[in-house]
Amino acid sequence: VKQLVGEGAGGGSFTPRAFLNCISSWDRRFSGGRQHDSQEFLHSLLDGLQTECNRVKCKPRYKELQGKGSVTQQADEAWEYSKSWNDSLVDDVIGGQLQSTVTCSRCRRSSHCFDPFLDLSIPIPKKRMMGGDVTLYDCMNSFTETETLDGREKYHCEHCRAPQPSTKKLSIFRPPKILILHLKRFSSGSGMVSRFTPLSKDNTLVTFDTHNLDLARYCSETKWQSKCVYDLFAISNHSGSLSGGHYTAYAKCENSDTWYMFNDSHVSPMGSSIASSKEAYVLFYRRRY
Repeated sequence: VKQLVGEGAGGGSFTPRAFLNCISSWDRRFSGGRQHDSQEFLHSLLDGLQTECNRVKCKPRYKELQGKGSVTQQADEAWEYSKSWNDSLVDDVIGGQLQSTVTCSRCRRSSHCFDPFLDLSIPIPKKRMMGGDVTLYDCMNSFTETETLDGREKYHCEHCRAPQPSTKKLSIFRPPKILILHLKRFSSGSGMVSRFTPLSKDNTLVTFDTHNLDLARYCSETKWQSKCVYDLFAISNHSGSLSGGHYTAYAKCENSDTWYMFNDSHVSPMGSSIASSKEAYVLFYRRRY
């Protein structure tokens, strides 16, 4: 990557052909010059970097976590176990931890599950349900909304020793240094006919903060809540439709407040601020503290 950046050090654009060839050798889906989803490409890139830079040379045997003690102790146990599998620069910078809490509606006992993440895919609520503009906070509210588990989805409560109606809620336990938020603009519908429904794109305008994005309300661990403030530094945009889409990117210069637009071989300054758009697809935030 440093060598590729060096090629453009003269101020002009460059073609990252060697970079793409490297990714294609890792994941054949991205060979052949076809169009692909930028989030899928990002996942493949991070997966490759995570594997190549992994400090763990000998994978441990799978084991069941104890899940005992306080919520913090359970989270720390899960975090250390995940680090015993993947421990790289990618995890240091982009890795976070998600908490899933299921509460039995009968005995009110809660169980917790903790999973590492490199990005969060968040839904876009329908405008008619919001009664106006949709904000990034609305998307996070939908992502962390309490879900009811009933019927066939009843949770088997260990205390009640039987399936019981329950609630499930997601929250961020350990916020990453770099937070990647993927707006779920593409969907194939829901229900029984979803697999027969072609993909569609949601062009809803989602407004977002470029500074002071405060996610404390979505962070379950008290010690991290004061450190959940983020500033935007890059965006992957998708314009058009599934049959004729185009990707561009916005990125903020590290040494100034100037934003730049990257559109194929064209790079142009945008000034010190950017506006929310219907094309925003993947947002990249940097934690302040």
